Amino acid sequence: MASMFYEPCLEILKAAPGREMRVVEISRQIREKFPALHWSGGDGPVRALLMSAAGNGTPIRMVQGSRPPRFYYSEAAASAPAAAHIPEASPEEIMEEAFCRADRALRDELLARIVKMDDTAFEILVNSLISRMGFGRAEMTQASHDGGIDGYIYGDRLGLNVICVQTKRYDGHNVQRPEIDRFIGALEGRDGVFVTSSGFSPEAKRKAEKPCCNSKIALIDGEMLVGFMIEYNVGVQEVGKSYVLKRLDTDYFEELAG
Repeated sequence: MASMFYEPCLEILKAAPGREMRVVEISRQIREKFPALHWSGGDGPVRALLMSAAGNGTPIRMVQGSRPPRFYYSEAAASAPAAAHIPEASPEEIMEEAFCRADRALRDELLARIVKMDDTAFEILVNSLISRMGFGRAEMTQASHDGGIDGYIYGDRLGLNVICVQTKRYDGHNVQRPEIDRFIGALEGRDGVFVTSSGFSPEAKRKAEKPCCNSKIALIDGEMLVGFMIEYNVGVQEVGKSYVLKRLDTDYFEELAG
């Protein structure tokens, strides 16, 4: 799996020459700049890639810094001298890294739970989430008479602003172009949201961008779905304490010194 991150990782390192970058920072930038990459499980793939590169002579050097060991990486020529000790990570960096690990673990746990649901439970989850997001009142269709539509979101009391919802609970199988075509046919000119626990093929995405018939279609894949669930507190709950991190105000003391 690590090989798929090689080019993105190298591009990010080259954009910051001479600056040490921790795995968590490289991983975050990969997620932001290369959203099409399938991501699973913390920073493991990137860490494995960089450790391997550091050991096989490529121009990426691993530097071990603090205790317990935390790995840093920077570009360096093959003949570069041994790297100097890098100071301890700041409290902000440590908390951010811990938060990223906890967030990734929660996303993976949510996806694992979703793919084990039955289709009806998945439809209920999706409709309640979209309602929680503020689009309007959700209503499921009858399972045997939905015509390819699993639910409706009514944006006003008179039902004039209607968004159609289609859900597909897949485990490892992406939504394909024909499924988007059938959804467009069922919309009959209305707007729609297609939600899946997996992903969408490139052809499906292209079709959804230009669906014709004056319809507009929004696609929500599994990663987006669990992100929205966390943001709008659907299927999750806050635990533990909230921490406000503070730092020394040097300006204050300089003003006192006058």
